[in-house]
Amino acid sequence: TQHYGEAYLFYFDKGSPYSNLTLFKKLADNTPINSTQTLHIPGNSYFGSSIALHDNLLAVGAQGTGGSDGAVFLFDFTSGTNYNDLHYDGTLTLDALSAPSYDNFGSGVALDTYTNGSTTYKMLAVGADGAGLGNVPGLVALYRFTPTSTNPYGTIQTTGPTQVLVSATAPTSANHFGSSLSLCNYSHTVDTTTTNYEILAVGADGDKPSQGGYIELFDVMNVTSSTAPTFLVKVTDGTSNNNAFGSGVAVTQGTYNSTNWLLLAGGAEGSKVSDPFAGAVYLYHLQPSNFTHSLTIPYSSYDGIIGNVADPIYPVPVALGDYFGSSVAFGKTTLGSTTYNLLGIGSSHYQIGSANEGAIYLM
Repeated sequence: TQHYGEAYLFYFDKGSPYSNLTLFKKLADNTPINSTQTLHIPGNSYFGSSIALHDNLLAVGAQGTGGSDGAVFLFDFTSGTNYNDLHYDGTLTLDALSAPSYDNFGSGVALDTYTNGSTTYKMLAVGADGAGLGNVPGLVALYRFTPTSTNPYGTIQTTGPTQVLVSATAPTSANHFGSSLSLCNYSHTVDTTTTNYEILAVGADGDKPSQGGYIELFDVMNVTSSTAPTFLVKVTDGTSNNNAFGSGVAVTQGTYNSTNWLLLAGGAEGSKVSDPFAGAVYLYHLQPSNFTHSLTIPYSSYDGIIGNVADPIYPVPVALGDYFGSSVAFGKTTLGSTTYNLLGIGSSHYQIGSANEGAIYLM
């Protein structure tokens, strides 16, 4: 059996935030993606193991490509008139000379746009969590680029100044660092001074189920080939359980009482709070001055939990083996004069019948 993998693209139409959810594109092996291009996916590549969609760019991880070396497929929508006009731009792999012992490149992907001074950049982050052939400490590759009129990914490449490798602050074998990723702009003002960040959140969900996992935050605003990201904080779920915390991660900026907070959602697909591997999602808002955890009652280190747990912030009837929290993502949408904050949560082994079909929860 060849595990090619697939990716599905949806859009939301008018009405309530999730009304008229429509599937408009399925990406699979040997299927046309436009009038001139047909997608070809290697066998056992696990295409769709991660996905990022930002502005007109789409990156899809295929961490099993080349016997778990991994790859990322790059697409864009710039050449067409609507989202059905998808264009394939090439496949990105991790330079073996830069990281000869790492694998599972594409275990996580994230895309974002940010401005540093007078220059606007795109950033692509790709995780290589090391959980394939080598089971070694994971890493994240960062690619900063500027789109051109002829190439939406600019001069992005696997070698040279656009690639920066990021490791955990205390790397250990089988930490799965890079198993999930998220990027976002964040700014806060103290008196009259505003500080801007480009936040990279990296999940390291551990050697499931023997490690608890964690999430590390970095500022990548000033990253270059000679300037490393700035480490900000390490976040855990505050328990001693082997929860695979960091299986999913999402960060976004939120405003409350005129203060900007960095909001963090951390998936823990192996959570044993209820049933083993039922899963849960932990929610945090981080202090704007130093990124420490907020300490709010009734929880000692997080704001609340989504899942089938005691006293949840939102109850979800997940069950044994659902792996709820295997992925998470924030989003926003404006309908009329109201802006909604959206949260999507993957449950990779959710069972409808007798198989692990999987599910996505939209909130």
